[in-house]
Amino acid sequence: MSYMGVDLGTSGCRVIAIDEKGEIIASEKMSYQLKHGKNFFIELIPQDVLTAFEACVYKVNAKVKKDPVCSLSFSVIGEAFTPIGEDGKPLCNTLMPMDFRGLSEFSYIEEKFNKGKLYTITGQPLHPMQSLSKILWLKHNQQEIYQKTWKFLCWEDYLIYLFTGKPVIDFSLASRTMCFDIKKKQWSEEILDTFNINPSLFAQEEPIGTAIDYIMPKWSEKLGFKEKVIVISGGFDQSIAAIGGGVVKPGIVSDSIGTTECIGFILNKPIEENDLEAGYQNNCFIDDTYFINGGSLNGAVILNWLKENICLLKNKNGLSNTAEFFKIFENKLEYNPTRPIFFPYFSGSGTPKPNPNLKGGLFMLDLSVDIKDIFKSFLESSCFEVKKNIEWLENKFDEKINEIRAFGGGSQSNYWSQLKSHITCKHISKPKIQDAAVFGAAIVAMSGLKQSTLKDMVNDLVKVDKFYKPNFEISKLYQDKYLMYKIFTQYLENFKFEGKAQI
Repeated sequence: MSYMGVDLGTSGCRVIAIDEKGEIIASEKMSYQLKHGKNFFIELIPQDVLTAFEACVYKVNAKVKKDPVCSLSFSVIGEAFTPIGEDGKPLCNTLMPMDFRGLSEFSYIEEKFNKGKLYTITGQPLHPMQSLSKILWLKHNQQEIYQKTWKFLCWEDYLIYLFTGKPVIDFSLASRTMCFDIKKKQWSEEILDTFNINPSLFAQEEPIGTAIDYIMPKWSEKLGFKEKVIVISGGFDQSIAAIGGGVVKPGIVSDSIGTTECIGFILNKPIEENDLEAGYQNNCFIDDTYFINGGSLNGAVILNWLKENICLLKNKNGLSNTAEFFKIFENKLEYNPTRPIFFPYFSGSGTPKPNPNLKGGLFMLDLSVDIKDIFKSFLESSCFEVKKNIEWLENKFDEKINEIRAFGGGSQSNYWSQLKSHITCKHISKPKIQDAAVFGAAIVAMSGLKQSTLKDMVNDLVKVDKFYKPNFEISKLYQDKYLMYKIFTQYLENFKFEGKAQI
């Protein structure tokens, strides 16, 4: 037997099958495109996602005929939802997290509901990426769609509905909507009553790892399954990636380094209203714990910016892609502070002090500084941001962090990982399987049919591939620069530039 994990992301679908030992025995992926419209409209076309999903699942099933799939589960984009009609078909495209059309509803939400109380109930700071503001936008601006809506379904509950006839959403994904009470673990009657939204418009709530039902025969045949396959509830991609990376208990921080850098950790209770300004998001997790996620929008996207802009001044390198750019420079770097201080706030700052208006900068330049120094100063800034998050967590909750578990594209750099260990004074580990979200979904699929707990399965199946230990002498070298970094950041937070360049 084998177990299938499905990851539906912003730009593509990934499907794997694992065996009883957690080894990947088949894998497929396929991309799709976001649809960009006017006024911050960013959508996915549902049929594009379904086409990619069906193709990947069918190809994986063709590869595992000797070990047929017996269960599957999902890792999906948080907040993205689609209005579904009574016939089970989408009434419009999927509204994505980065679609900010709901920003226009903020004054209405704040007028009706205190944002601190909203945070206490939902665990989410008020932000246009959450589903609530966009549901209200549909209600106020596209009444025909709203009135025809049978369910507002995220991608997990939509696929579960298609396959089993039962619309079911797990607690972690429901946490992303700003309509869910994360303590009562049910749709919030108070919030929905306040905004006159019928609770029946949402799927049934269940914990991660709940066995829902078998895939209906018509879908089973279409997708190429050879046996009866049971669907297991999965969840929000960052939460499921934590499972796939082995972060299922307090004391470990997950560090997912992609286009953005996402920090996550486990708490036994959610962060409360008095710490709302820190910007962390609380998500229901496993065994009554909470996966707290924060981080920065300024990850590897800045490496690409450096390559496309500053490196044009040194065109002799002939850099064709970001990975090549990274490889060329990191081989020449040492573990000591460089002169420039890079502030990576190209999309504002993240937790533990989010400020969307904060801008990036580069300080402490002289004629000795070259592109390698600028590149290295960005890597240092990324490590400083992780350190700030860890300091906040340890100071606030008296929670000792023993380890950083790194995965994602950026974690492939040995230099970046070792530098982060030196700067944070923490051990860093990398799981053997770096595609943590889809691997986590496959583990959840297996857990639905096993007697052992999900935590026990994670401990058995997630293997650590590499360790990085801090050198405390090097750590000391970075103390002054880290302090200067924080001082300069405070200056930037108070600085406002309202001028316009004249040409």
